[in-house]
Amino acid sequence: MTETYNQFDNLDKKAIIPDIKFRNYSFRIREVILAIVAVVALIICVILGALLAKTKDENVQASPLIGKQCAKVCNTPGCLESASYIIKNMNASIDPCVDFYSYSCGNFAKHNTLNPEISQRDVYWNLYYENEDKLEKILEEPVTRDTDWSAERKVKDFFLSCTDHWGRMSNGGRPFIEQIVSKMGGWYVLDTFNSTTWDFNTALKTGHVDFWTNILFSFYIGPDWYDWKKRVIQVDIGGLGMYWLYYLEPESKIFADYKKFMKTVGELLLRDSNITMTEDERNERISTFLDDVLNLETQIANISSRTQPTMDPHAHDRKMSLRNLTTWTNNVIDWSDFFTYMFAESGVTADTKIVVKEADFLMQMTDTITNLGPNKNRILNNYMIWRIAQLYAQELSWEYIHANRQFYVDQYGIPEFLGTWRYCFYFTNHAMGLALGSLYVNHHFADGNKDKAEEIASYVKKQLLASTMDNPFMDTKTKDIAKEKLEASEDKLGYPDLLTKDTKLDEIYESLAVDRYDYFKNLLNHNKFENKNWNRRLKEGENRDEWRYNVHDTWMQFYNPWNELIVPAGMLQSPVYDYSHPHYMNFGFMGSVVGHSLVHAVDVNGAFYTKEGEYLRWWTNETVDAYVKSKQCLVDEYKNKTLGPFQIPGRPIPATVSLNAEAFIPEALAETSGVRLAYKAYKKWEKDNGKELPSPGLGLTNEQMFFVAYAQSNCANVNADLRYRNALSGQVPGNIKTNGVVAQLDEFAEAFQCKKESSMQAKQKCDMY
Repeated sequence: MTETYNQFDNLDKKAIIPDIKFRNYSFRIREVILAIVAVVALIICVILGALLAKTKDENVQASPLIGKQCAKVCNTPGCLESASYIIKNMNASIDPCVDFYSYSCGNFAKHNTLNPEISQRDVYWNLYYENEDKLEKILEEPVTRDTDWSAERKVKDFFLSCTDHWGRMSNGGRPFIEQIVSKMGGWYVLDTFNSTTWDFNTALKTGHVDFWTNILFSFYIGPDWYDWKKRVIQVDIGGLGMYWLYYLEPESKIFADYKKFMKTVGELLLRDSNITMTEDERNERISTFLDDVLNLETQIANISSRTQPTMDPHAHDRKMSLRNLTTWTNNVIDWSDFFTYMFAESGVTADTKIVVKEADFLMQMTDTITNLGPNKNRILNNYMIWRIAQLYAQELSWEYIHANRQFYVDQYGIPEFLGTWRYCFYFTNHAMGLALGSLYVNHHFADGNKDKAEEIASYVKKQLLASTMDNPFMDTKTKDIAKEKLEASEDKLGYPDLLTKDTKLDEIYESLAVDRYDYFKNLLNHNKFENKNWNRRLKEGENRDEWRYNVHDTWMQFYNPWNELIVPAGMLQSPVYDYSHPHYMNFGFMGSVVGHSLVHAVDVNGAFYTKEGEYLRWWTNETVDAYVKSKQCLVDEYKNKTLGPFQIPGRPIPATVSLNAEAFIPEALAETSGVRLAYKAYKKWEKDNGKELPSPGLGLTNEQMFFVAYAQSNCANVNADLRYRNALSGQVPGNIKTNGVVAQLDEFAEAFQCKKESSMQAKQKCDMY
């Protein structure tokens, strides 16, 4: 990358702060300010030193704090930047041995305020928003490779066509009427539907495949649970425009809002069709449309409320051939015809076996269709058109977008609206993520970050290997397999090489036609492109070269089936991680996250897959039994904790939620082990490379900085409503997670000199990896 794109070597690839230039050097304004602060601090130290020397004979003792602050510190731009970030978010007035999270993150909320459109802020979301802003500027820049087949041109034209307000407003609902309704066999509301010639199965596969809408059910392709090298077609429930519970409460406001949304879209499409009707005819057709759709969806909702998932649907004897599935559902849906149409390029036949996630739902749903009565075709036509219209309403003119937004606000009570730019960015990201990632890497990614991340991951992995051999609850057989798994694991850090190869990207998007001035056409073209992609994936199976994240994303994971650690480039641009920052800070942030992810590779929930793709649980029974005892130690530490209190609208008394310790322990174990591994890895790096200079202005040791950097990776500002919903869903907030982790670590207590009776010292220290 450095050789290929050396023209970027002298650029600040993540600069959002303007530079000051002096001769051949360039500095950010913030760095200049921090440098001045450092010089002033040095002058103060000299003055204090002189005063102390003058009073030496007067038996005045020098303060140890002054000695610490005036020690030689690191004044490089990276150290100044990292110190600035750390100081800004800390609240040093809090005792770190009492509440380490508040000590490290006490001022984060003040500098990361919320608004009606943003319900949470944390390091990772902030970074993602920053990456969005960077990509926005790139997408709006002129195309440099301006050829018809250029992936760069296609992704920029796709994005700009989406933001074309004038085009959308001019077209209204006509694109939907002309390019979708006509191919679905017309529509009852527009009086273009002929019940005697309309064919249900033809319309079903057209709506699902050509217009990429989950109508009566959902389907996707994914790994076979019993052979992760293969992908299989999986069919699941679907068919509803909102959560099934709302249909069972027809007098509720949500139900009324949904009906209003449906009526508005129907009337707008009827208006934009320019079809002449009397007012009575229009009202009758809209009324029939609403009744047909709501009655059928309510029946499907009742089915959804009482059916149960198929047990172990990936088991060989539970899979069903398409021919047998057609017969089993009384030939209502021709599954063979449907999926051979969808997967025409991947060799699917009537004998192909698929995974049916909820067989009971499919049976009852098809029975319902059979019993719709003499107006069955009309009902199904109205229903199908609505299922597609609900999906595409946000792609039409502002009136449709507003109706969609209004229902969203009514349904969730959150006045959140992405806005045209952010919505278009998200859709472009979904449609052409690789092309977008290439623009990000070439413009903003510093290769030094990737090199340093590889160094950190290597040290942490070696430490996990060493620690695994000393693990207190693993027996020898389990340790040997864990070692084999870790040594064979692959690190995917930064970005795949193909993102730096223009011709390769051009080939990937060769079949995607993009028109700069026709966004709706681009959507339909993307459906065809996605269809080809699904066919390729089903035919070729799992591709280990594919990344599970876009490279500008800010999340990482260890993906057990492929035995690989994935750290996208977007995460390596964090304000708390930069290759120019001291190692103690980078190990604290990146190393702890890497350690957390790697622990899952050898955790009891991590599965080991042989080269032949055989599924094997490799922990021995003896190891599992010993692990259960060790896990109970952590359960005891967390079991009495509560989340809250939360002030809920309409409730005078604040609510609290009990922490589900059993569910959280695997994460707590991975997090705590990950931080300890990262700390040991840093100390090994320090032994190999020498002790670094401390950061300026903090008075913290390198060891203390390591733990503060870790804690600040969990800093967050979350509104009350989302905090409560997160608590109900089992998510544990950053303060409990961070304090629970450091309380288990003797290394933390030693770094901050915490006494045994302090809050940040657990009563019982538990075995870790």
